[in-house]
Amino acid sequence: MIDVYEYGDLKVDIDNLHDILVNRLGGGEYNTEDILVAYRGAYENDVQTALGASWDVYFGEILKQCEGRTGGKIIKEVKHNDRDDEAATSLWKVFSTE
Repeated sequence: MIDVYEYGDLKVDIDNLHDILVNRLGGGEYNTEDILVAYRGAYENDVQTALGASWDVYFGEILKQCEGRTGGKIIKEVKHNDRDDEAATSLWKVFSTE
């Protein structure tokens, strides 16, 4: 069984997300959309396309799950944008090692 982060209709393979964060993006600060674009570019076949405009919101929740499960050792939210719309995005600190 593949271990996944899951929010609503979105399922993201844990190993694939960690690979994007640690190995492809590396240490630094990224907004939700930056991470999402990197993920979709690398794992296009794993991506559910029916989510439409809710991608950013759902993916932000996936990143929060990643932060929680890893104790903030891979990714940590440093600035939350609490706008109540589909374009809301957070700023994340990604650490280069697991």
